[in-house]
Amino acid sequence: MGGILFWIFATLATAASLFVILSRNPVNSAIGLIFCFFTTACLYVLLDAQFVAAIQVLVYAGAIMVLFLFAIMLLNIEKDIKREVTSPVTRFFGITFGLGILTEVMLLLWYYRETPFMGPYTPERLSLMGNIQAIGRSIFVDYMLPFEILSILLIIGIIGAVVLAKRD
Repeated sequence: MGGILFWIFATLATAASLFVILSRNPVNSAIGLIFCFFTTACLYVLLDAQFVAAIQVLVYAGAIMVLFLFAIMLLNIEKDIKREVTSPVTRFFGITFGLGILTEVMLLLWYYRETPFMGPYTPERLSLMGNIQAIGRSIFVDYMLPFEILSILLIIGIIGAVVLAKRD
């Protein structure tokens, strides 16, 4: 049953992400991104990471999407803007870049096919200490400096949003 649910949610997440990319209306893209976040949270639940799923819904589908919609409304993007890539050079570089990334992902999957990265937290260790404690230990011990840098970047983003909002 878990395998069937995985494929259902993975297919829905892929379809939602394609909708985000292919939609011409930015608000529709944001709604598709919210749906993609929810289906990703469902995948986290299937992996027994309920805390990560809850944070996914609260932080990404909630706070981040509010910021995205705020930026879309602030920029006042026209609905009828139709941009088509007519330059063959632009198309060539886009296709080359996309194929390069696809090749890199396939090589990484091929390289790690037999030795999946588990890190220091094996399933037995996670069952003893719990997911939340493992996440907290990883954030505040193993990755403390990147976490602090990220918090500073988020504060800068919030200050920038307030400055842009106060300009009117």
